Amino acid sequence: MIHALWRQRVGLGNEDSRELRHAYVQAVTEGRASETRQLSQADARRVIDQLLSDQRASRRIGDHQTAHAAGTHGRRDASQDLEVMIGPPQIALLQDLRRALGWDQLRLNGFIERQLGVGRQMKTMRQFNKVVWGMKAQLRREEQGRR
Repeated sequence: MIHALWRQRVGLGNEDSRELRHAYVQAVTEGRASETRQLSQADARRVIDQLLSDQRASRRIGDHQTAHAAGTHGRRDASQDLEVMIGPPQIALLQDLRRALGWDQLRLNGFIERQLGVGRQMKTMRQFNKVVWGMKAQLRREEQGRR
């Protein structure tokens, strides 16, 4: 799990990944281990928890006003003064939802076209929210069907 989370964090093509991972492990374990095979079970859990925490933190929008505007774009009753463009945190959330629904990229692309119209690209938070709100509704329906 550590290696999978690490690949998500630094990317597959990073040549310095091994050395960076060892430095990361050493920092999280406060020097008790310098590579993954030296980890105790408790230290491995700490490294995994820290990687997950880093992952969640990177998906947040730092500015409160922008985050609020981003979450309300597309609602009928919301002020649309600030047009917010999507970025890496939104793309990561979209991919998380795609995996949770068991969709491949082709099915996601088809869903986006149905939500926004053929040939339209998802660039703004208004468009992103329209797609994500639909995906979350689909996920809720599937979870209710399993109960």
